[in-house]
Amino acid sequence: MKKNNLLLFFLFCFLHASCKISTYPGGYDKTCPAHAASWNYLVYMAADNNLERFALENIADMQKIGSSDNVNILVLLDRSPGYDKSDGNWTGTKLFRITRSPACLNDDIIKDYGELDMTDPKTLLDFLVYADAEYHSERTALVLWSHGMGTYPDGVFQNIVLKPERSVIQDYTTGYSADDTMSIQELSAVLDSYTDGTGRKIDLLQFDACLMQMNEIIWQLVDFVSYIAGSQTDVPGRGGNYSAVTGWLVCNYDKDAAAFASFLCKSYADKYASLMFPVSYSVVRTGTFPLFESAFIKLIDEIALAPDVQTAEIKKIRSGQFVYQNYYPEYTDLISFLDQLEVLYPDSSSVSGALKNCIVDTENTGVYCGRLFGIGINFPQTETQLTLYGRDRNKRYPVLKFYNDTKWYKFIEKITACK
Repeated sequence: MKKNNLLLFFLFCFLHASCKISTYPGGYDKTCPAHAASWNYLVYMAADNNLERFALENIADMQKIGSSDNVNILVLLDRSPGYDKSDGNWTGTKLFRITRSPACLNDDIIKDYGELDMTDPKTLLDFLVYADAEYHSERTALVLWSHGMGTYPDGVFQNIVLKPERSVIQDYTTGYSADDTMSIQELSAVLDSYTDGTGRKIDLLQFDACLMQMNEIIWQLVDFVSYIAGSQTDVPGRGGNYSAVTGWLVCNYDKDAAAFASFLCKSYADKYASLMFPVSYSVVRTGTFPLFESAFIKLIDEIALAPDVQTAEIKKIRSGQFVYQNYYPEYTDLISFLDQLEVLYPDSSSVSGALKNCIVDTENTGVYCGRLFGIGINFPQTETQLTLYGRDRNKRYPVLKFYNDTKWYKFIEKITACK
């Protein structure tokens, strides 16, 4: 799907421009009509993969509650031909408005699209546009439901020469490779188009996918979303607590995104507490994130120029960080790192404080996840980890906005070169 980084760049720019023109033509009504619902709860359920059975379980949980006059629960579901045979064993992609206790899943169908590529940014944008046009609401929550890989670090799928370093959403009908995903840049373009077309942000973006609550991702999406909820660790296949979440929303439709996000975080931890399954989940308020960005940029400007002796001490701090994903050793907890860095750089405490101020809620259960604070960062610490991108890594790695705004890449090059 993505042949090389130069091509990816031009495709991204074209997509970014064309989506805005084709989807939100001139004269689009940005006002919210009087008959609008309070909330649209939109679930982009990319289950054309080995998570299919969990998707059907989650929808069954939503159907325990169902939509109301004040809350529309809309699900775009793409199923797989090979994992679950229930509910007619159909494949393809269908749009549902979830009602309470229908006789069967198909009773809730609004549209049958046939097979759609859920990794295609246009599919997501069309979903948002349709929901906004046909089901007016004052607020919108968007759930991205699928596999997630965070910022896609080195050290994974090493045999793939051209890697799309950052990705979420997998669709096995489209393809099984790491290329067959939606990049964070593509997601950013979709949300930018939505914001530009409607004049408002997505109120709450929920990642029901592994490893997505990362600094780089929030940095990329901060202008288009008011609150971001997700896990910096793996998410169990059973995903979020959908009966509790939709039940709360229907009963508390007049509440704002902050209240909804807090309940979402708590309900996720509650779901797995009885199973003794350690989980990590957090909610970030993007409105205060720019204050952290400014402080972080200044800190990295300073430590990127640190003398070799001090760089070695920073590397010791990094080496002592808790590894919460053995197969993603590049990921580490950002707040923990900043707190420990205070020994060398006292200003890092204010940077950490600014980031903590962005976190509305966090739930970290068990000894394993109890050592986390809600936000990860991709922090390679060896040359092997860094150079797995290949000789062209300087063109591949700093693609996200975070790397253009900061000297983080220069800093980690120093860390990885330090012996």
